[in-house]
Amino acid sequence: MRCLNKGGFMSKRLMVNIFVVLLCLLVPVFGLAEPTYDDQGDLIRPNSEKHEGRLNGIGEAVRGVVSLININDTNYKVDEDTIYRNGKGKRTSLANFSKGMYVEYFALENLVTKMSMSVAPDENVDDTEEKPSVKQQSAEDLRLENGVWKN
Repeated sequence: MRCLNKGGFMSKRLMVNIFVVLLCLLVPVFGLAEPTYDDQGDLIRPNSEKHEGRLNGIGEAVRGVVSLININDTNYKVDEDTIYRNGKGKRTSLANFSKGMYVEYFALENLVTKMSMSVAPDENVDDTEEKPSVKQQSAEDLRLENGVWKN
């Protein structure tokens, strides 16, 4: 198989094939793939990962802008492109979040790209156990009178 033509250059067909192969290899590497959107239609930044946890703190505002938050004892940055959603999925701001809230978030290394209010898994449990409506009787409360047990 000859790769070079008479002048020592690659043929056009071979050059096109090499270009297509390189393009297929480089598109996923440089994030040129199709954009990804979540359930609310927000663009998820390439390579960001979904997490959840407890919001431990919100940094001090400098010139009206908060740039640091702490979730699960890990410090994260936020920027002007960070998306915030309330528990109903509506857009909101960081000002509506508070310490102790349970959140779901997308992070790209130490940058939070999206954060939503959520409910902790243990808070979803229905703790309304069936409680007896009648006071439990102990054996000491019962007595035998004329062949009939009474309390």
